[in-house]
Amino acid sequence: LAECVTAPVQTVAVECVAYSGTAAVALSLAGGSVTADGRRAVMRDAALDFAPAGGLSLEEAYELLVTPGVELAVRRGFALADGTTLMADLGRFVPDEPQWRRGATGESLQTTATDIAVKVQRARWSDPYVIAAGTPLATALAELLLDRYPPARHALTADLVPETLGAQVVTEAGDGSDPWQDACRLAGSFGYALYPDPAGTVVAKAVQAPTAGAPAFVFARGSTAIVTEHTRSSPLARTYNGVIATGEGTGTDAPVRGEAWDENPASPTYRYGPFGQVPCFYSSPLLTTVDQCEQAAAKILATCLGRVEQLSWSAAAHPGLQPFDTVRVEQADGSMRTYVLDCVTIPLGIGETMTAVAREVTA
Repeated sequence: LAECVTAPVQTVAVECVAYSGTAAVALSLAGGSVTADGRRAVMRDAALDFAPAGGLSLEEAYELLVTPGVELAVRRGFALADGTTLMADLGRFVPDEPQWRRGATGESLQTTATDIAVKVQRARWSDPYVIAAGTPLATALAELLLDRYPPARHALTADLVPETLGAQVVTEAGDGSDPWQDACRLAGSFGYALYPDPAGTVVAKAVQAPTAGAPAFVFARGSTAIVTEHTRSSPLARTYNGVIATGEGTGTDAPVRGEAWDENPASPTYRYGPFGQVPCFYSSPLLTTVDQCEQAAAKILATCLGRVEQLSWSAAAHPGLQPFDTVRVEQADGSMRTYVLDCVTIPLGIGETMTAVAREVTA
């Protein structure tokens, strides 16, 4: 969506389509927001406020939303002066609890919604699920997802996820089981974040150091992205500069261990700087060698390096931004700071601001 910010005239466009079986019905949104938080197992959720449109009443829309199996695709973008529309997917969702109200003052329809990972999460294990040692990680993840939710779409291939399980995996069954969490832990043991992308396809993203690559977007002063509000706060409890990973599963004769630390003297969380040494700990039975532990520690460290800050922009929302993206934000004095996004909230109403939780990093 980079080109949309340079158009002389642009109108915010929001779309919501309900899919029930083979039917697709367009719904009208009066407001709400979509949040994508890379720190959660289920990354995306939404709060949606509907309006009647196209001959579809709010009561009819409610009946559609409460249909078992219905999914909602939400998009936001811009309608440009030349008649073209640039749209970005914000997520594929399952309605949580639609509420239709009607009274003397009128009627309303709202719902919260959770991304389609919840369909895997709710398909609890009735029996333990076993994955054999030596299974390719991509195969293990794909088969687990399809076992719990056969219609699931994924992009889990050996080219993108080349690792192999070094130990057997056995999940716990019963009311407290969580197949999606099991899949996320399995991916996380090898340094991947597992989540449905905005179009609803499950992907495994290898977490990279936040300074790697060019920024996804630059929030600068001027006509393209005015930053008029910038809130900064730093919760110390969520700031680490080291990871100690251990493997203590049945596939190891003795516990194995690996470490990774912030070794950049220019970093605000430098290991030997004023912040001190503040590690977090990670353990997995899938880590069977020192090398695997060190790789896991390095990948996990990439998710927590930098000072955690709360940021907000009074600017047109950029619906293409996602967790793990790197952005640069111009400060009041004209300097630029680099951040990696942990959480992004995109408004669906006109005139509302995008907000984000981000970690400051050293470019």
